[in-house]
Amino acid sequence: MYKDARASNPNQVILKLSTNDSKRWLWNWLGANFKTDYKAMVQSFQNLSSKPEIWICLLIPGEKVDWDIFSSDNKDKVNPKIKEVALEMSLNLINLYTKFDSINPEWYLPDSIHPSVAGS
Repeated sequence: MYKDARASNPNQVILKLSTNDSKRWLWNWLGANFKTDYKAMVQSFQNLSSKPEIWICLLIPGEKVDWDIFSSDNKDKVNPKIKEVALEMSLNLINLYTKFDSINPEWYLPDSIHPSVAGS
């Protein structure tokens, strides 16, 4: 999908990534490289000839213990790094965490992680 997105030479890009990166075992292994890797991805879009407007999104809350995904990790570990990337690269930021933090169970699929059609 990444290659296809870049090949489309978009005018706008919205990146909503990293829920899997928040898994504790993965974050403990690769979290130190998160900002560098995220910035490299953003830069790859910024370097396109279309010079797209780029928006990045904070992770939404999600709690799935058997998948090793916890809202507290999204909020306290990953989202601060995403905010830093937005500030350091002067990017637009969409705060999905706050919007999804309200009690709207219909916004989630039964797995409690992925947005439903209503949530999307």
